[in-house]
Amino acid sequence: MDGHSLTAPLAVIGVGLVSTALLWPWLTEGHARVRRWRILPGVLGLVVMAAAGWMMWLQKAAPASAALNVESCLQMLDAANPAAVDEPRDGPFNREDLVVVSGQRRGTYFRVGEELVRIGRDHGVRIRNRSTRGSLENLQLLASRENATLGMAQSDLLMWLSSSAIPQERDIARRLRAVLPLHLEVVHVLARSDLKQLGDLAGKTVLTAFDSQGSAYTARNLLRTDGVPATWSDAESEATSVCRVLAGTADAVVIVAGAPAATLSRMAVLQRTHSGARALQGVHLMPLSPGVDPGPYGAVRLTPQDYPWLQAEVPTLSVRALLMAFDFSAEANGYQRQRCAHLRRLGRALRADLDSLQRASIAGKQEGFELSGTVPGWPSDRCVGLQ
Repeated sequence: MDGHSLTAPLAVIGVGLVSTALLWPWLTEGHARVRRWRILPGVLGLVVMAAAGWMMWLQKAAPASAALNVESCLQMLDAANPAAVDEPRDGPFNREDLVVVSGQRRGTYFRVGEELVRIGRDHGVRIRNRSTRGSLENLQLLASRENATLGMAQSDLLMWLSSSAIPQERDIARRLRAVLPLHLEVVHVLARSDLKQLGDLAGKTVLTAFDSQGSAYTARNLLRTDGVPATWSDAESEATSVCRVLAGTADAVVIVAGAPAATLSRMAVLQRTHSGARALQGVHLMPLSPGVDPGPYGAVRLTPQDYPWLQAEVPTLSVRALLMAFDFSAEANGYQRQRCAHLRRLGRALRADLDSLQRASIAGKQEGFELSGTVPGWPSDRCVGLQ
């Protein structure tokens, strides 16, 4: 601490000492009993002024706690980040391989894709797991000539495609078939604490990650349904988006993922620092509830077991993740017949090993995320033949 920082506390103590010196003759004259009653308040006053000076010194000596910024937040989250999943390396690509388009490599979609690769390998079916930006890209790849056979997507996005006013989008939905329902994807809205409901996001800056197209669609759909205009940005990573909200440079971030979502789980490390703990106090997971017509959204609850930094349970929404396939059942040519035959073999493998796929889909998620053989309201894939 420099000399300027000492000035005020020393001045307080000095005033106390000078005052005592000036009053000392008065304090010490007269009868002993009178002197005691004069000296006692004087001594107490001197002690109080000394204590005040000491407290001022402590306050000035303590370094100011800097507010959390995006860079320091990212450093803390990265330190708690598990190693990335390596892309599969199992020999040269073969056009006869089935290709599953999944999602970002740290996400549940990619983990389910890896389990499909293992199940196929154990039963003589070669499968490649391809990382993508998520649901929308997966559906587009399935309907294109990119050799994608299987893919994962959110049920709300599929519902939107099937009823779209754009013929090309309805055509994408028409070519797809349901293989299996997977885990529930939970809608997380991490927002400033003063933003209590979706309507409070009007005119605010809302973020979604650049590699999570499903999150972007769900966020826009929910706010559009509630008539809430917002400023959108999807140019940054999920971790950067979360840190921007924590640092106060954005108002909310929407993450649609199985709970607990990896980035939100790592926020617990922020409790170890004063600036991080203070930033956590300034945000919350916004409670959400289904509307009169919930459509594809169901009700779930997030608890401190999902995220230890939560203070209480939070009601929110969920959508179902689905495993979809391109419809090869017409078997109109040799390629389609070959693909359908491979999918039949995969279907037999899944029947024999469905439990392991379920564990990959719901590992670390809330209880009750069970697989079944049908997807209500969507035609089932006849080649895989699980129904």
